[in-house]
Amino acid sequence: MKALDKERPPTLDELETIQDAFSLLNSELFESKLPDVIFTLVRYKKSRGHFYVKEWSLKGDPKTSIHCINLSPTHLGASNKTIIQILAHEMTHLWQQEYGKPSGFGYHNTEWAEKMLAIGLQPVSLHHPGVMTGQNITDRVIPKGKFDLLINDSSFNIKYFVKETIKEKGTKEKKQKTKYTCPSCQCHLWGKPNLHIECGDCHSKFEEEGLADDLKKVRQLYRTI
Repeated sequence: MKALDKERPPTLDELETIQDAFSLLNSELFESKLPDVIFTLVRYKKSRGHFYVKEWSLKGDPKTSIHCINLSPTHLGASNKTIIQILAHEMTHLWQQEYGKPSGFGYHNTEWAEKMLAIGLQPVSLHHPGVMTGQNITDRVIPKGKFDLLINDSSFNIKYFVKETIKEKGTKEKKQKTKYTCPSCQCHLWGKPNLHIECGDCHSKFEEEGLADDLKKVRQLYRTI
């Protein structure tokens, strides 16, 4: 097991690295115009990152509003360049919130797409090839573009991530259904455990999976006696 850096606690190490990446992107791609944000690391189903408008406030001064950028910790296991690419995507939403005209939550409009192109990232629709706007938009690095020339995999070292086997926020546990079989008709149905069901054709009682196998063995044993 790899030893942790005893001089820098993991929380400080992780968030300082993300803040450093934010500061560099802000300086080189957004002309240092973006306000600072609160960073969170929360898992959401099928999401690499989120931008939240004025999500946070300051104690004692509720009128103060601070934007938030969340990075999904399951995706922090990607390459360092990919993680910074996700951050740049969310920072473009921040830029549009401050200086443009954003659409509804989660929608990527033309203004946003044009800014992404300007910083060296090509928006890509997950469901409509060739489309750069709409919901469910990811992106790719434009070769020799501003982002590509600025960031490489050794620019920042984001060390920690959440294992993907851990349940993500927004997911639901899959309900287990039990199989039932009519011993006469051999038709099947599925439902919750311990149901008492009668076949409408032959009026036999459906047998629960597992129990039906045990009963079959008993019948076979009975025939041999």
